[in-house]
Amino acid sequence: MLFRSYAIDLYRLSNKEKNDSPLLPYQYSNFDTKVLLASFINKLDQNHQTILHIPSNPIQKRTEEITNSVNNLNLQSKYNYKVLTNIPHTEVIKEKRNSLFYIDQFSPHWGGYGIASLEALFNSNIVFCTVNNCFDSIVKITGKDEIPIVELSTDPNNISGIISQIISLTNEDLIELYSGILGWLDDYYQPKKIISHIKNIINE
Repeated sequence: MLFRSYAIDLYRLSNKEKNDSPLLPYQYSNFDTKVLLASFINKLDQNHQTILHIPSNPIQKRTEEITNSVNNLNLQSKYNYKVLTNIPHTEVIKEKRNSLFYIDQFSPHWGGYGIASLEALFNSNIVFCTVNNCFDSIVKITGKDEIPIVELSTDPNNISGIISQIISLTNEDLIELYSGILGWLDDYYQPKKIISHIKNIINE
């Protein structure tokens, strides 16, 4: 099941049609972490910073709970929380390019990150998501004891606090956090390395 999920996400990364906007379009086929970091820093300098949530399934992604948690933050005027549904994928990518934080999904019972989170990471977002029971599988595949996601299930009764802790960081700390995320992506998601990981999975 894990390999099937991994393979599906890889298929969705491929540029199947010219009008598609995949995670790794032509300009990202070998992504440049310096470009992604520069984009992230540029967004930090904007007056309004967007916290974005685009659920493919609002019930499954627990959109109501996420929205209530964000509303509990009493966000300052510099932050704009945006929830969008049923929009074309080209618009999804556009919104992620303009946002700084992305909330994928929240569930205390299941987890994992996929294409929605990865697209956000590759469009210079810090991503919030629940991974919980998938963490061991991710570690097994990647050989890493960390993930490039802000884990919401560490305190499922206080996801407002987790989100607040991150968005309240100084610009310098946010840059350090995203730089670490980029290091993880560079180690694991460069196209040649993806092929190597798939071969390892098949040979197990």
